[in-house]
Amino acid sequence: MTPDQFIYPISCEYQLEDYRLSLVYEPALVKEVLPTQQLRQLLSFFEQGGEAIFPATDLHEIYLNILPFSKSFLQYEIYHDMLVYKHHEIIWSSRCDRIEKSTLIELGCRKKAFTRDLYLH
Repeated sequence: MTPDQFIYPISCEYQLEDYRLSLVYEPALVKEVLPTQQLRQLLSFFEQGGEAIFPATDLHEIYLNILPFSKSFLQYEIYHDMLVYKHHEIIWSSRCDRIEKSTLIELGCRKKAFTRDLYLH
């Protein structure tokens, strides 16, 4: 599979205190945020199966940017927020189940943020 053919969400599991965090990155976010080389490494990882080591990508950096909000999103059943990561507006929402001690976090990319090189006429 080539980076242009990539159409699947990526799911990652993390542990935060007593909670299991499941992050789901939408395909548009993955294609927009990851450099082509990182996306190729990621696709290679999936093709190799469980024996390969998951490559370090910007997706993990996005997760680390969300962690400071953990007190907020673990406090509410549903929580929405946005962060800017490398000129990309990332919209994310979480659903917390306190009984199961699990949280689902879905991440998507709204659009590219304006940079100095873009002008409105």
